[in-house]
Amino acid sequence: MSENKVAVPDHTAETDNEPPELVFVITDAPDGGKVAVEGRYGIVFFVEGIDDIQGAVINKIQEHFDGAFHGKIRIRQYVDELISIRKK
Repeated sequence: MSENKVAVPDHTAETDNEPPELVFVITDAPDGGKVAVEGRYGIVFFVEGIDDIQGAVINKIQEHFDGAFHGKIRIRQYVDELISIRKK
């Protein structure tokens, strides 16, 4: 395992019945595309579009944990909406 990788989560740390769950938050990248961020293990990557997310998440997790992760993956997508209120 390389220096920047974290050990595979132990499901017994969560509960004896439930496997671990990784949560990715998807936001718009400033230069286009999407950013996927998993905060617990610091996994971050970029993709061109939302259609690429599911496969990219699986590939990135397999890469990060050397194919040893078994658990759930939750993907949350947020859409930023900018509202501007001007001073009268």
